Amino acid sequence: MLKNYILVALRQFSRHKLFTGLNIFCLTIGISFCMLMGQYILQERNINHNLKNIHQQYFITSEWKIKDTGPELTTIGPLAKALKQKYSDLVANYYRFNPLSTVVSAGEKNFKEDVSIGDTSLISIYGQPLLYEDPAHAFPNNSSAVITEDLALKLFGEVNAMGKTISLTKTTGTIKDYSVSAILKSVSYNSVHNLNSDNGYSMFIPFEGNDYCNGGSGEELWTGFFTVGFIELHSGVDLKRLGGPVRKLLGDNTQGAIARFLSILSFVALGILLLAVINFVNIMIGTSSWRIREIGLRKVFGGDVVNI
Repeated sequence: MLKNYILVALRQFSRHKLFTGLNIFCLTIGISFCMLMGQYILQERNINHNLKNIHQQYFITSEWKIKDTGPELTTIGPLAKALKQKYSDLVANYYRFNPLSTVVSAGEKNFKEDVSIGDTSLISIYGQPLLYEDPAHAFPNNSSAVITEDLALKLFGEVNAMGKTISLTKTTGTIKDYSVSAILKSVSYNSVHNLNSDNGYSMFIPFEGNDYCNGGSGEELWTGFFTVGFIELHSGVDLKRLGGPVRKLLGDNTQGAIARFLSILSFVALGILLLAVINFVNIMIGTSSWRIREIGLRKVFGGDVVNI
């Protein structure tokens, strides 16, 4: 029976070649389009699908009065932490990080990697699976580092790199050592952890005690706005309820920061004025010998002396 159906179909195709070709072409386009759309839908649905409480989590962005004048993916450093501390009835957890790209080393192996300096709430807020170590003790001290299984394989040739040392090159060119305290199951490229990174962050180190940059990471400065901030709301809390708390925190803290900034500018302006006065006095003293000769000549010829 099946053979008969195939023969009939082939005979029909041979008799109507143009019609058959158009039908097959259109069917191919339709199937290809559906496959592409299906792939896109699956990719979008898989974004952060393995993170816990993802529907209660938000990241804070900056809105600038003038377009393209500031980083939209970042916010004021302490804001997320302050929301959790001051409004714990609304905010259940928070996480902040500053991204960097630097050289990480283990022995003779050196790789340029995307590293995340952030809060130690990384594991607790997202519930990312760890291959080694208890999630509650992922960051036991300020010199601990959580790395992905991929980085562990690159540096040590094995996934279990617990307790091994990784060296990180700071902006000053000096080296700081970190001890591997947990191995993170490699994160998919479309995860929130890969925000602002092409290949994803492979190493996570804590804010506390970090001196990668001489000026600090900026997470505690109300005048710094280069920190990526996330918050997790309690179940049932409407995001709109955060409008008032955010405005209050910014009003209480950024106004003081602006005042300090203006005070610094005032001292700078006074310093410049003082230098200008000193410079003027020095010039006048240096040219006083010319005025003395001029005054002498005026007195000899009986002229009045007018000081200028």
